[in-house]
Amino acid sequence: MFGVREPKRWPVPLITDSSLVVGPVLNFKGSDEGDDCGTMDSASTLHAALAGSELFRNLREAFCQATGLSLRLVRAGDPLVRIASPRRQKDFCALTRGNTGACAACLEVQRELQSLLGRKLAPQQVECFAGLTEVAVPVLIGGKHVATLVGGRVFQRKPSRQQFQRMTRKLRLLGVRGNVRAVERAYFKMPVVPARQFQGAVRLLAILANELAESASRLVLLKIPGDPPAVARAKAFVLAHVGEAVTFKAAAEHAHLSRHHFCRIFKQSTGITFTEFVACVRVEKVKELLHNPALRITEAATRAGFQSISQFNRVFRRCTGTSPTCFRAQVRNGSGGQGLAQ
Repeated sequence: MFGVREPKRWPVPLITDSSLVVGPVLNFKGSDEGDDCGTMDSASTLHAALAGSELFRNLREAFCQATGLSLRLVRAGDPLVRIASPRRQKDFCALTRGNTGACAACLEVQRELQSLLGRKLAPQQVECFAGLTEVAVPVLIGGKHVATLVGGRVFQRKPSRQQFQRMTRKLRLLGVRGNVRAVERAYFKMPVVPARQFQGAVRLLAILANELAESASRLVLLKIPGDPPAVARAKAFVLAHVGEAVTFKAAAEHAHLSRHHFCRIFKQSTGITFTEFVACVRVEKVKELLHNPALRITEAATRAGFQSISQFNRVFRRCTGTSPTCFRAQVRNGSGGQGLAQ
């Protein structure tokens, strides 16, 4: 369409370690307790909390220093806008940014990344007409695509003179005019991250996405000072009765609200439904109990309020990305989370 080749794509190596699943997944559709709110639809709330968190700032700084890749957190559904380089303002992309044709070609790459994420919520990468690679890793919370970690704009192999000449011909086709020498200097100064190292960076991004998702999940469980009084009362009610049959109706009554009003205000405040919140609390309780080596997994599940082992196994895996048995093994190795005790 613009005289350039279609963005090149590769399947990113599968992450088979269950501890590296990108974000906890709940994916509930409501329950038989009267919670008809459906699935989480407040991605903006959670994205804003993550983007402004000290955790994300620290992770971004460490990632950029360790890999040389730029990184930003984009809200799900927003355009994957081009990333400003953390080290140089007048890089190759900045020099071509003002041209309509070049921008259109870059937007095509962004659309390709979004399309790949739409087909499969897993790490995806594409290569632009200039040979620069960009990667996108989704952050999933409650089974919902809340945000995307976008990084890259690097070469995976050192560009050659012939490659630059081919690229300049494409720029002319796109209508780009300007100082060729300045473009050339900027082009050859773009970071080069060898393919093997780049795949390691992709894997690291998946770990960071998981950390952000875990942080958001814990944030939802906390009694935050800004919570509406009704939400704070409901959270305290669930935390105090986690091992019991906590119902949506009982929580709404404890919050002194109608079920419909409670459903709406709880989801607006936390970003998830009440059913999802109860599941998160119960799973965190189990994670806490599993630090006791003398306690059987089935007993921990019962104490946390799960009514059946099959339901418990399904919910635990969806929330944590691993099985209760594997989680206990991680605890023994010193890598398991602390649950509600954190």
